[in-house]
Amino acid sequence: MLSAVGRPAPTHVDDPASLGLRLRTVRAERGLSMKQLAFSGCSVAYISRIESGERVPSPRVLAELARRLGVTVPELAGRAADGSIPPARIGLAEMAVRLGEPDAAAMLEALADEARACGDAHALSRAIEGMGQVAIEHRHDERAAALLEEARALEPAANARVRPGLFESLGRAYAGEGDLSRAISVLRTALEESRRPPVDVRGVVRFGVYLASAYTDQGRFAEAESVLADVLDVEDSIADPIARTRVLWAMARTYAEQGRLRLAERYMTEVVGRLEQAEHTLLLGRAHAVLGAIMVDQRRPGEAGDHLERASRLMREAGAAPELATLNADRGRIALLAGDVEAARDAARSALAETGATEPGVAGSATLVLARAALAEGDLDEARFLCRSAIELLEHTAAPHYVAEANQVLALLEQRAGNLEAALAALWESLGAVDRGVAEPS
Repeated sequence: MLSAVGRPAPTHVDDPASLGLRLRTVRAERGLSMKQLAFSGCSVAYISRIESGERVPSPRVLAELARRLGVTVPELAGRAADGSIPPARIGLAEMAVRLGEPDAAAMLEALADEARACGDAHALSRAIEGMGQVAIEHRHDERAAALLEEARALEPAANARVRPGLFESLGRAYAGEGDLSRAISVLRTALEESRRPPVDVRGVVRFGVYLASAYTDQGRFAEAESVLADVLDVEDSIADPIARTRVLWAMARTYAEQGRLRLAERYMTEVVGRLEQAEHTLLLGRAHAVLGAIMVDQRRPGEAGDHLERASRLMREAGAAPELATLNADRGRIALLAGDVEAARDAARSALAETGATEPGVAGSATLVLARAALAEGDLDEARFLCRSAIELLEHTAAPHYVAEANQVLALLEQRAGNLEAALAALWESLGAVDRGVAEPS
C-alpha cells in the first residue's frame, strides 16, 4: 500500500485564505475583472481558485499578479522583511471596512490572527479597531466600545493625532450606548491633543463637532457653543467643504435642542444647500430629516412632510435603517398635529418595528407618539403606561428636553385623570430633567 505524501506547505505566503481575500480586494479596487487580470500560466479559473483560498500561486505567478495590480509582492503575499505585517496589508482591510465590503469582517479576523501569530501589536490594534467600526455600523455599540478600548490598550502611545479614527469611533460608540459622559471624556481628550502646537486644524474641527454634539445631547448647551466657537476660530483654514458643513450642522443641532428653531432652521437650510452641491446622498438625507424635525417643532407640518419625504427617498438609496425609524417617529408627530390619530399610531409602530432595541432614543420618541395618541382617544391607563415607557427609553439616550416633554404629557394625563398630586410630581420631573442633564458630571 502506498503511503500518501503531502505537498509541503507554501512558505512564500502567510495564508492561502488571506492571500485570496487580498487578491480579490485589490483587484476590485483596481476595477479589474478576473479575465482582465489573467495571463499565460494563470487562467481565470486559476485566479478564482486563488481567491477562494484553494490554490497558492508560485512565486513567479505571484510576482506577475503583484506587477499587474501595482503592489509589491510582500504587500500581496502578506510578508514583510522584519516579520511584521506590511502597512499596505493593514490598509487593505481598513479600506474594506470603509467601503462596506461584505467580507470586511473576515479580512479583519484574518489580519488579527496573523498579527497575534507574529506578535505585531500595531497591526492587531488596527484590526480590532476595524472590528469596532464594523460593530458601530451594525449598532452594536457596547461591543464596539469594548473592542475600541482593547485597540487603544494595545497601542497606548497612539494618540488622537496618530489614530484619529480610533478616538472618533470610541466617542461614537459610547454615545450610541447612552454613556455620554464617557463619550465626552474621550472626545475632549482628543480635542485637547489636537489643539496642542502645532495645531491639528482638521482634528480640532473633527473632534470639536463631535464633542459639541455630545454636550448638546447632554443638555450642556453653553459648553457646546463654547466648543463650536473654538472650532470656528480655525474653521477658515479648512478647504474641505464637508468639514465646514459638519460645523454648521452641529450649530443647527445645538440651537434646535435649545428651542431656538428659527436660527437652527437657517443653519440647517445652509447645510442642505451645501450637500446638494456635494451630491452626498446619505448626509443630504440626514440633513433633510433634521430640517423636517425642526419644522415639526415649529408646527409647520406641510413643509416638514416635504423634507421627510426627500429624506426617506435618499436614505432608502443609502440603506440607512435607523434613520428611517426616526423619520416614521416624526411622521407620527405630523399626523398628531393634523389630528389623524390612527396615522400617528401606524407611523409610530413602524418606527418601533424598524429600530428594535438598537436605538432607544428613537424608540422613546415613537413610544411618546403612541402615548399622545392614547391620550387623544381618552385611554388614560394606556397613555400612562406608554409615557412611563417613553421616559425610561429617553433617559440617558436623548437630550433632556425630550425627557421633559414626556413628563409634560404624563402631567397632562394625570391632571385629566384627577390625580393632581401625580400631575405636580410629573411637572417637577419635567423641570428637573434639564437641570439633571446640565449637572451630570463628565
